[in-house]
Amino acid sequence: DGPGGSGSSSKKYSPLNEINIINLLPTLKRMLHMEDAEVLTYTCWTLSHLCDGPSAHIAAVIYSEAAIASFKSSKTKALGIHAMSPEAGLVPRLVELLVHPCPKVAKPALRTIGNIVCAECSDQQSQDSPFPIVDYTEIILECEAVPQLRQLVE
Repeated sequence: DGPGGSGSSSKKYSPLNEINIINLLPTLKRMLHMEDAEVLTYTCWTLSHLCDGPSAHIAAVIYSEAAIASFKSSKTKALGIHAMSPEAGLVPRLVELLVHPCPKVAKPALRTIGNIVCAECSDQQSQDSPFPIVDYTEIILECEAVPQLRQLVE
């Protein structure tokens, strides 16, 4: 079929395959620290959708662009996975936003954390992945999400 034809292609188009999350993270991180509730809402929903995708996207959100860049350097490779810390990522701020006074911010923050917790870590096992193999639920627990979650239900 030519242009405008209705034939099907043997390759399925997926916009997720084209997302370079490393390029997006600096902007998303800045936006996640803004005060404007509407900006926070849209940023959290964006992160929620990214964390509903491949494990590599979730790991990038967890460890942030600074940790990824430093992990790729030879100096940090010698240090191993200890150089990768979720504290440098976006999860601590997402946990803070769970108790944001505006429910339009808290809801997508909760959805993002839920997507992280529910994700399978299995596709993270590839040898060329720059990320340590971890249980995503443990990351959320380490970022002190439980007290914030408790506040949501009280």
